[in-house]
Amino acid sequence: MGHDRRRNAAVRTAAVALAARLAELTGIAPRITDEPHAVRIEVDVTDAALRRWTELLAILERGTDYGVTNVPSGQVAWMRIESPRRGPRP
Repeated sequence: MGHDRRRNAAVRTAAVALAARLAELTGIAPRITDEPHAVRIEVDVTDAALRRWTELLAILERGTDYGVTNVPSGQVAWMRIESPRRGPRP
């Protein structure tokens, strides 16, 4: 179990660092949510982020999964960082 905690802590540390980069890029604080075996980061897509779209994508691509979702107030960019698993995926 100690190995899992270290692995989860490493994922959380990476998520916080990527969230800081997203905050710098967008000018607003991203939302970080812990999920089972993953961390999800969401941030509103601001005009500042649109002007630096390539940089935004470069950050999002660091995630295991990523995308952009349309919401009533605009768009939200999101990424998930999964904890590496031991053994084959179910």
